[in-house]
Amino acid sequence: MDLNPLNQLNPYVIVSVMIVFSVTGVLLRKLFFLPYIEVMERRAQRLEAADAMFEEAERIVVEAEAEAAEGTTRAREKVDLLLRETREKTETYRRETVDAAMAEVATLLEQGRSRIAEARENEMTSLRTQAVECVNLACSKLMGSSDEESTTAAVDKLLARRVH
Repeated sequence: MDLNPLNQLNPYVIVSVMIVFSVTGVLLRKLFFLPYIEVMERRAQRLEAADAMFEEAERIVVEAEAEAAEGTTRAREKVDLLLRETREKTETYRRETVDAAMAEVATLLEQGRSRIAEARENEMTSLRTQAVECVNLACSKLMGSSDEESTTAAVDKLLARRVH
């Protein structure tokens, strides 16, 4: 019995193992590796497309933020302008209202003063008339008669000193 492993090699087995190995390699390549490579390439393409879309989205977001900041700035400027205009209009309206009220008050005050002066004149005339009557009555009772002109002059003199 020969125990040399080289003598035990059978060329048919070696050829058949090589054929089986080659067929297995070809089948694995065709059924597994090529589809796997194709799936990985499609995945890489989708990832590249997704990255491009992500970059485009980031660009759009940056542009939108810039536009939003610009819009916010314009809106703030417009609000400030409207606020200033409103304050100016309010101040103008307040001034006009106060001026109109002051003019009306001045008119009413002048009317009141003229009424008071008129009432004073009426009261003075009434007081003078009543004082002249009272003095004439008192003189008539005390002296029996009175000079109406001197009584009127005395009352006018007394009233002039007291009133003014």
